[in-house]
Amino acid sequence: MNRKGYNLIEVLIAMALLSWVVLVISGLFLFGQKGVVSGKVQTKAVAVQQKIFEDIKNLPNYDQKYNVFRDGGNATLRGKTTWTATIDQDWANPHPDGEVLWQVIDGWQEVLEDLGPTSRIVATLTPRVPITGANAAFGNSFYIHFRIQVRWAEGLRERVTTFDFSM
Repeated sequence: MNRKGYNLIEVLIAMALLSWVVLVISGLFLFGQKGVVSGKVQTKAVAVQQKIFEDIKNLPNYDQKYNVFRDGGNATLRGKTTWTATIDQDWANPHPDGEVLWQVIDGWQEVLEDLGPTSRIVATLTPRVPITGANAAFGNSFYIHFRIQVRWAEGLRERVTTFDFSM
């Protein structure tokens, strides 16, 4: 006897295979979407670093370039050999007398909001090539090496991008 059609077992196997394929493909879409979102946030972080670089580059003199990162306007960097400052969205106006410097930092804080509530900028400044024979220190060097890190939380892990430049 020649029967046409499928029996119940064949249909169930076909449905199981189709369900498995759909599940795998949907998982790939979700994984891809997560990668796109992560890449978008990382691109914003790099844009923040580029903005920081351009803002510092456009400051007119040496003192302003390192005074941007002073803590509360009270600390002096002259004579120090390195300096680290962290700027987050709650950083208070560090330069009540330096409106230009405050506008620079205020612009960075606005961009940080796009990266999430825990995002922050960590800037490490290191003087290089001393003018005299002494050790390189702020106020006694030809240029400053800047290491700018933008940090943000992505899920349970912290992400970091680093940008190094000298002026």
